[in-house]
Amino acid sequence: MDEETKKIIESNIKQNEIISKNLDEKLTEVARLQYEISEIYRMKGEKLFFVKNTKGIAKKHLIQAAELGHAEACFQLGKIHLVRKKYKAFLCYEKAAEQGHAEACFQLGNMYMYDIDKETRKLIKKTDDEIIYEFESETFIKKDLKKAFKWYQKAIDLGSENARVELARIKQEEEIHKLWEYKGQIG
Repeated sequence: MDEETKKIIESNIKQNEIISKNLDEKLTEVARLQYEISEIYRMKGEKLFFVKNTKGIAKKHLIQAAELGHAEACFQLGKIHLVRKKYKAFLCYEKAAEQGHAEACFQLGNMYMYDIDKETRKLIKKTDDEIIYEFESETFIKKDLKKAFKWYQKAIDLGSENARVELARIKQEEEIHKLWEYKGQIG
């Protein structure tokens, strides 16, 4: 390969790196804008009397921002799912935590501190007149103190006051249990 061909290849590689970096920056900006739009509809939706279904529009933009990797959007979507779809909430928190979102780390710590169940539905009977489902509960996140403490500590390192308080509460409970055990042995 001659020198001129090497220069052309190197130039193309540099251009591709620049394009890739610009694309990443643009996607980050689009994610931020999607999140801001969702917040506008969520916060001021009631005042936008000419727009119907502002909550639905807000959620649509929130989902789009989360899919593009916006940490706060992932966290907020996790909060929405926490009530009814805990597994989806877990995935959202995990995505936000991986990007350094302190409160998402705290929520993951909570999920590992306590067993989290997932309801699944199983078709029992299907006729022309009725469809009957049976709901089963299965644990999809088992209590794992090591992981819980890891996420609490990461949240504390990122500045979460909630995680600091929760970890202090847990440690205080451990001390109380140790004291009770000790008193039980000598009492």
